[in-house]
Amino acid sequence: MTLRLTMTLRLALSVGACLMALGTTDARAQGLAVSPYGTGCGPVAAGAAGILGNHLELSFSLTQAAPHALGIAVIGVNEQAIPLPTTSCLLLTEPIFTLPFRVDGNGERTIAFLLPLGYQVTARVQFVEVTEALLGVLVLRPSNGVLVRPDGS
Repeated sequence: MTLRLTMTLRLALSVGACLMALGTTDARAQGLAVSPYGTGCGPVAAGAAGILGNHLELSFSLTQAAPHALGIAVIGVNEQAIPLPTTSCLLLTEPIFTLPFRVDGNGERTIAFLLPLGYQVTARVQFVEVTEALLGVLVLRPSNGVLVRPDGS
């Protein structure tokens, strides 16, 4: 249990550090705008930004995925159109950071990150559902993308 908690904490800190490395501090910041972009091949991604105490909380939700599937959160900066193997679907951002997770029994998962208030970040997040088809072939179904950017830009 301690090892799992430690690994979860390390992953969360790594993703938070990645998001912080993509942004800048601006005391005049009014907040972040979060909006969907692009087309997925099944699962649906959404995002939100809000204030939680003295932090900015970024949360990203995956819905309509296969129950108990493996999922991968892909975090990048630039919009891309990278073909995924064995499918006609696209990865919509370059994978600067990836975070594996397990989808719950309802085909959903929410991942949240805390950043300092006033922090400005531009990032693109996309989820990829990974399931196994016949003969052990992996099936990749990416969601739409979610764009996070400073409000008003």
